[in-house]
Amino acid sequence: MTNVSIIKQRTTIWHEERNKMKVTGSSIFQAIGCDTLKSQKEHFGKVVNGMQPMKSSDIQQQAMQHGTESEIHQIATMCGVIMPFLFPDLVFNEEGFYKSDGKIVSPDRSLKNSDQVAEYAFEGKAPVEKTFTTTVHYKVPSRYVTQTIFEQKVLNAKGGTLYMSWTPKSCSLFKLLPDEKICDSVLEEIHQVYMKDNPKWPTRISEQARQIKKDLTKASEITIFLGEFPSVQGRFQDNPQDSDNTSPYVIPNTKEILVSPLTYDDLQRHLLLGEEVIKDAYEFNREIASQVVVYLIADLNRLWKKEEPHAVPVTYFYRGHSLSMDIMRKITESCKDVCRSNGLDIVASAADGEFTPIIVRGRQGNPLTQHQLAKDVWKEVCLLTKSEILKRLVAETQNFTESREPWPDRDNPGEIRDVRCVRSEGRTLERVQTPVKGWIQEKTMGKNRQQIKIIESVSLVQENTVCESTQVDEVNDGGPHEDGYPINHNSHAENQIKEATSNEINEMSQSPEFITEVAKLLIEKKTRTRGHQFLKILYLSISCRQNR
Repeated sequence: MTNVSIIKQRTTIWHEERNKMKVTGSSIFQAIGCDTLKSQKEHFGKVVNGMQPMKSSDIQQQAMQHGTESEIHQIATMCGVIMPFLFPDLVFNEEGFYKSDGKIVSPDRSLKNSDQVAEYAFEGKAPVEKTFTTTVHYKVPSRYVTQTIFEQKVLNAKGGTLYMSWTPKSCSLFKLLPDEKICDSVLEEIHQVYMKDNPKWPTRISEQARQIKKDLTKASEITIFLGEFPSVQGRFQDNPQDSDNTSPYVIPNTKEILVSPLTYDDLQRHLLLGEEVIKDAYEFNREIASQVVVYLIADLNRLWKKEEPHAVPVTYFYRGHSLSMDIMRKITESCKDVCRSNGLDIVASAADGEFTPIIVRGRQGNPLTQHQLAKDVWKEVCLLTKSEILKRLVAETQNFTESREPWPDRDNPGEIRDVRCVRSEGRTLERVQTPVKGWIQEKTMGKNRQQIKIIESVSLVQENTVCESTQVDEVNDGGPHEDGYPINHNSHAENQIKEATSNEINEMSQSPEFITEVAKLLIEKKTRTRGHQFLKILYLSISCRQNR
């Protein structure tokens, strides 16, 4: 069997083997859906269904051609500039390809020791020059991380992969360490999508692919930056026999470079001049401030002496359009610390609407007020479906306690009777309140102002009513149902839900039996708009009470 690791890349055999495989090292990112769903479908249709891929645009073809032509320059830069400085004991080697489990990986090159054991895999890229962005990479793009990880895996390179971003002026070099977790996750996703007996056409990006993409982004941020080096350009030699014991592939630059001797004082002077240039460049690139932020300190009783100023400025700074809340919070806390160190105790802070998050949220974004907590929970609840809310409400009432307690008789005022009460553990459903106590809305109709709606604060459900209806249900039905909760289809709860709106909900004193009764009622009756709104407000109240 032929050792494919010594077969030259871009040969006929290399192309034939690549066409047999479903995934290649350079297409892993696209194949598992880390790019876009459209690109994943295009790759799936090509390797599984035999569909013709879309033709590359002229810009894409030019970029690929530029990358191919720049490989000789990457080799010259690596061998002539970087390796003598960073890896003097290693040898730069050509590589073929490696295949296994329906995938093929072709490392650009490798760095091996004297025992011909690969220490590093090598992957070089040549970005196309752009107008408004830096061409050379100062961070490894996440789309190349999968390729570099699998190159070091097939070579069994313990040191990882060296990633080079080459441009005609300079090149940057990074080291990516092995990551078995990402490698295993990618292999599992490839198996799920392409290696099944009947692969299914992808209709959405899987959750595992989304997690892999996040892991790739983190991996690209923790790469080791080895430095930026001057680039060297090489060219192929027409007559290898006339090379004078030099490389048969690359002719070194024989042009003499005259370098004048540099003293320590000259070096120090140039470094100081460079520092001044950097400062000037920073000043030139600074944006013009659009606003000024002023911190004022005032006495609690600001009018105790009218002829005195009610507030005194203590600090200020200019700001642009990109001031974040986190930076603003740090500035505010620093200002308070300075005031406290000088004997000024800051007991309260006030700001306009733009900086409200500093007051109502903590450093980690957690709500500091009940109103903000209610808003956060309501935003979360509005994203839930009715079935999800029902499941959570029933889960809140799985564990409960029963007791006999005295309760005022509704029919006979002044009398007390003994009723059975059921409460959930932690008493989270006892006396839950919403912030709405009633409201009045007026509407203008022509010249007359007509009051169209007056809603008083009403009690939606009273616990004694639920307890009474429960006792009646047990008598009529011969005891509780198999799930432990009786159902009364004509109960007081059903009538209340039909008639109530979100603004009428003011105060609830609930038992778990009522919650389950509501859940089953909504399931059987298929109550839609009002039932769903009722569940949202009820779950909001429960969540706010539990998170206080």
